Amino acid sequence: MDVIQRQNAVRSEASIEDYTRPSIDDYTRPSIDNRHASFRGRLLTVKFLKDELDEINFSQDLMRKDFSQRLEDVEETIHARPRMQTGCIGNLQNRIHVNEVDKEILKNQWTRGDEAIRSFIGTWFQMSKEDRCIKSEEGETSLRGGTGLMSQHRAKFVSLIDGLIGDCGSEVGRLSKELENSQEASSQLEDKLKIVEESYASETSQLEIRISDIERDLGKC
Repeated sequence: MDVIQRQNAVRSEASIEDYTRPSIDDYTRPSIDNRHASFRGRLLTVKFLKDELDEINFSQDLMRKDFSQRLEDVEETIHARPRMQTGCIGNLQNRIHVNEVDKEILKNQWTRGDEAIRSFIGTWFQMSKEDRCIKSEEGETSLRGGTGLMSQHRAKFVSLIDGLIGDCGSEVGRLSKELENSQEASSQLEDKLKIVEESYASETSQLEIRISDIERDLGKC
C-alpha cells in the first residue's frame, strides 16, 4: 500500500509540474510574431516607396511629353511664321512693283500725249506755210481767198488746240492725282513692310527665348 501511495504521489507531482511548466511554443511564438510584424512593416514601406517612385516617374514622363509637345508647337510656329511673313512681304513687294509699273505707264502716256501735240502743231504750221506759198493765177482775189482759207484753218486750229488743251489739262490732273495716290500707296506699303519686318524680328526673338527656356527645362528633367 505504501508503495502504491508513493507512486500516486509522484505521478500527481509530475502532473502538477507538467501543468505549471511553460512550453517551448510559449517562448518562441512572441518572437516569431514580432519578426513577422517587422517584416510586414518593411514590405509596406517598400511598396509605398515603390508607388511613390512610380508616381514620380509618371509625372516626369508627363512633363517630358508636355515639354516635347510645346517644343514641337514652338518649332511649328517658328517655321509657319516665316512662311506667312514671306507671303505678306511678297504681296507687298508685288503691289509696290505694280505701283511702279503704273507710274511708268502714266509717264509714258504723258510723253506720248506731249509728242502727239507737238507733232500736230508742227504739221499745222507746215500746212500753213504751204498755203501761203501757193500762187494763184487770179492774183489778188486768190490771195484774199487764200487768206480767208487760212483764217478758217486758224480758227479751226485754235478751237482744236483749246479742246486739246482742255483735254490735256483734265488728263494731266487725272494723271497727277493717280500718280499722287500711287506714291501715297507705295509709301503706305513701305511702312507696312517695315512694320511687318520689325514684328517678325520681335516674334522671332521671343520664340528663340521660349525655345531656350524649354530646352533648359528639358535638361533639368
